[in-house]
Amino acid sequence: MFSFASRNAKQIIQTSKPICRKYAPVQENVSVSSQFSTGIQGGNMIPTKRVTNFDKRILVFNKSYPTMAEVPDNVSLTVLNKAKDRSRVKISIVMMVATTLGCILVSFSGRRAHKRGENLQDKNLEWHRAYNEAHPHTK
Repeated sequence: MFSFASRNAKQIIQTSKPICRKYAPVQENVSVSSQFSTGIQGGNMIPTKRVTNFDKRILVFNKSYPTMAEVPDNVSLTVLNKAKDRSRVKISIVMMVATTLGCILVSFSGRRAHKRGENLQDKNLEWHRAYNEAHPHTK
């Protein structure tokens, strides 16, 4: 039974190889759309994308290229996706650090206010008193 299953698996793999190829080699550059195209390097097709100004900034921010002027018009999708993933990670780390610092600052501010004898309930009552004096209710 095991040999029968392995023979069937081999047949499936052999028949599906041409279908499962991700990129078939071609003779010339074929433009898939206005933004995506394919280039040939070493007999394999490499998908590329026409970069926008924002993409160039991301590539320079992640040090894939030294300056925006040196970024080519078409960049491979793997390089662009890698740069975008790295920038997402960097931005999320910065946001986590900023959130942590904000929490620490708020806790110290609350402790100082508590030492001074301030609390939110007293501030709320004072605000309502001042508002009701400025806007008397007429019945």
